[in-house]
Amino acid sequence: MTTPAPTNPDLKKVPTLDLHAFCEIIPPCTEAQFKELKEDIRKNGLQVPIKTFETKILDGRNRYNVCVELENEGHPVEFKREVFFGGAKEALAYVISANVKRRHLSASQRALIVVRLVSSKLGGDRSVKLPTEITQEDAAKLAGVSVKMVTDAAKVLKRPDLAEKVLSGELAVAKAAKQVRDEEDNRKDEDRKQKPKTVIEYITPDDAASAVNAYRVLSDHLLDALDDLQALSSVGHATEYAERTIEVLQEKIAQMQPQEEEEEQAA
Repeated sequence: MTTPAPTNPDLKKVPTLDLHAFCEIIPPCTEAQFKELKEDIRKNGLQVPIKTFETKILDGRNRYNVCVELENEGHPVEFKREVFFGGAKEALAYVISANVKRRHLSASQRALIVVRLVSSKLGGDRSVKLPTEITQEDAAKLAGVSVKMVTDAAKVLKRPDLAEKVLSGELAVAKAAKQVRDEEDNRKDEDRKQKPKTVIEYITPDDAASAVNAYRVLSDHLLDALDDLQALSSVGHATEYAERTIEVLQEKIAQMQPQEEEEEQAA
């Protein structure tokens, strides 16, 4: 899927390259690791070429930054670059293989990084072509973790502060996801407690506009009642009542249709 870039004198110097969005998701190496990498490249040169995709760095951000620093310090190295050919799905798989699996990352860190990579939002950059056909099962296989862990990672992404703790290794993704779920449940409980108790009284409308308004208000109350039934009883109980309501409405519609036909004939 890759091919060396053609020999070109201009490639001997470090060109100005931006990071691809896939590459930006991968956490940079630590300061100590960067210093070690820099010393190695200073002594032995750039052994692993920088991989580019869509003219941007797909893999090799740290190596690229080392080359830039060494060149600025008067110790240039021969710059090597390879172009990655393939679609977004293949590029994504390559980034995960090259960066996630080869690093000493925990399962939680791998799960969160992969979920961030396959996220459709990807930092809000809608210009990025994403492999939308990648499922949670695909992501789990790419990260080498369970689907449950991928589901937890997706939940944690809603809380950037917790996501950073997972990426730093401070917090396991399962515990972070539980914290998010507990907070969501607590908010729902508080909302239910603060929700005012109201008595619904149907006022007979005197024109079409007021009849429409009355119908809309009662529809909203019906949906609220369905949510409360699900929360306080069970999904099955709420589903049973919702299906019965649908049956009653269908019966009512069936009764209204002959009446409408009679009114049209009379007119």
